[in-house]
Amino acid sequence: MVISPYVTKRGYISKTQRSQGAILNLVEDVFSLPPNALQGDDRANGSDDLGDMFDFSNAALPWVPLPTTYTTPPVKQRACPYG
Repeated sequence: MVISPYVTKRGYISKTQRSQGAILNLVEDVFSLPPNALQGDDRANGSDDLGDMFDFSNAALPWVPLPTTYTTPPVKQRACPYG
């Protein structure tokens, strides 16, 4: 799941099978790091950089709050029993 103001378009579903190394490739590309600057056990091939999921050339999409039925926080604050 990708949550970002720079998604390609709302509701987009990528049909590409990914590896965790694709995240490292994306970070290297976005921050102009040299190839393999980030080390990881699960390196993706250089072409898989999650590029189909992001569009950095346009302005960020606006934040849209999700509707909720809660009027108070769903978790009650409790005093710590250990002091």
